[in-house]
Amino acid sequence: MVESDTRVARYGDDTELFLETLPPPVPRYIYRESQQFHKILDYETARFRNLNHALVAPSHEVGFQSLAYRDTLLPGTDDNTNYIIFHIEPSAFQEEIVNRKNHGPLGFFYEYDRFAKILIIKMTTREHRCAARAMNTLIEEALKDMELGRDFESFAGVEVNMGANCKVPDEGWAPMISPREGSSRPAVVLEVGVSESETKLRADAKMWVDPSGGQANIAITIKIKRDRPLLKIDKWEWDADIGRPRVNHHIEITGARGTASVSGEPLLIPFHQIWRRAAQYPRERDIVLNVEDLVFLATHIWGAMGIDY
Repeated sequence: MVESDTRVARYGDDTELFLETLPPPVPRYIYRESQQFHKILDYETARFRNLNHALVAPSHEVGFQSLAYRDTLLPGTDDNTNYIIFHIEPSAFQEEIVNRKNHGPLGFFYEYDRFAKILIIKMTTREHRCAARAMNTLIEEALKDMELGRDFESFAGVEVNMGANCKVPDEGWAPMISPREGSSRPAVVLEVGVSESETKLRADAKMWVDPSGGQANIAITIKIKRDRPLLKIDKWEWDADIGRPRVNHHIEITGARGTASVSGEPLLIPFHQIWRRAAQYPRERDIVLNVEDLVFLATHIWGAMGIDY
């Protein structure tokens, strides 16, 4: 049980700054044992599913109390957090999360800071999963046209080590390599934001393209607005000249009365950045997601959200 007067101590400044990018307030818990962990997950996923419907029972009725829990929820706003924070020892994290892979009824993605002993769980929604699947479909179709459809690896749900941290991307792609060639890492990563803020998406993207972090060549973020049919897509890369990540392309997709308009198209993924080698023309080429592709992405997401665009 998590005692009501227990408080998680402040972490290092870098960790606290990162936690500030999460939409407040995020429930925090201290991991005790497996049964408590899954009871909390059951409660929080039920609360998450019901954010726009009836509220679930108070936390004390299911036998535990959050370290920081908001009693008043805000239905239909981007403040409805889909994150949970656990303070968990590395050994327990390895046994409970990495080894068991038992991720609860909704499924979740996570990142873990071994130094701060912080596990951040992100629960996913239907539209969140739909966005990742639709983008994967577009990438897969483009690679199949190049006769590379069987030679790439998807990183959806795959833990990627980043030094002291590890993180599971919403989706990612890279050429498949053999075990003797070493461990593979995503060359292009996708992060989708529904409840999370754009600040959190930016933090994720920066971490992925950092040469000392995720080491990805490109991070693509999709911000989904809940209150209207609007998607914001950013393509992030590491700028070696200034020594930090930057957005080098921005796209917005809006819909109204059965139509969709796109600004900033197309979305270009250079072949060498996803495949880590030069293209062999004419069969191999850059991936270009045009207006038709981007509208396919948007309408699938909006359909999952039940928006009459």
